Amino acid sequence: MPRSYNLSECFAEYGVKQKNVRWSWSARSETEVIMTFWLPGFKGGKRYESEALSPDAPWLNLPGNKERLENLIWAWDHGDRLLRVIVVVPRDESSPSWEIGECYPKPNMIMRITKLNRETGEFDAELVT
Repeated sequence: MPRSYNLSECFAEYGVKQKNVRWSWSARSETEVIMTFWLPGFKGGKRYESEALSPDAPWLNLPGNKERLENLIWAWDHGDRLLRVIVVVPRDESSPSWEIGECYPKPNMIMRITKLNRETGEFDAELVT
């Protein structure tokens, strides 16, 4: 496994800064979206399924999720549905609210969104490279 970065360092590897280092889960340059992908969402290494959300999920209306949703919609509408990847490993998967245990950029991995819920931000993606 590669060395662990902090989240800001991961975004910096792609040449972007988060809007807010405390709550940004994604970022966008003029041409691409960089997204955090929680490791448990990867299915067989080639597919990703975000966590299913109920309409009353506690983090649904948080600024980080709202920004993430804006960036997912931008990637769908303007970015050929492509996402650059930051892998996030939860400290404790059994905890109801995951905290980052470690994270690292995957510059050679590009995912394409295959399904997007424009209200909640739930999405599926598949490996392109």
